[in-house]
Amino acid sequence: MDNPEAPPAVIRKIQGEDLKRQVIASTPRTQTVIVELALPQMKLERSLPYTRTEWGRPNLRFKASEVSQVDIETDIAKAKMEIEHIIGRPAEAVLPSSGTVVVVADGTQIRSIAGLPSVAAIWPNMQRGGSGAP
Repeated sequence: MDNPEAPPAVIRKIQGEDLKRQVIASTPRTQTVIVELALPQMKLERSLPYTRTEWGRPNLRFKASEVSQVDIETDIAKAKMEIEHIIGRPAEAVLPSSGTVVVVADGTQIRSIAGLPSVAAIWPNMQRGGSGAP
């Protein structure tokens, strides 16, 4: 199978060295990944009036995105459809509150997903720390 080199901008979206190697090699082995969408984020700003806490730190607040929730939901749905078109099946899960889509994909599919402008990053779905036991 033809294996054209992935552009650096695409590879930068892939998080984790093992996942990057899989994408670069276009391995047919599938794995579950978490696709982080490029959505407007809340911003941290100083509260007005510019006051300080009792410890001398500025009071801060989160400023909501200037994009409407409907527009964000539309962007998530569109990105989900683009991703499902690439993998040829439904996503495993869509997590709108975190702006992520969970999919099972191989190296070539992950590379194609990373090339979408609506994708900010792709993370391996790995358990971090602990034994997983209750």
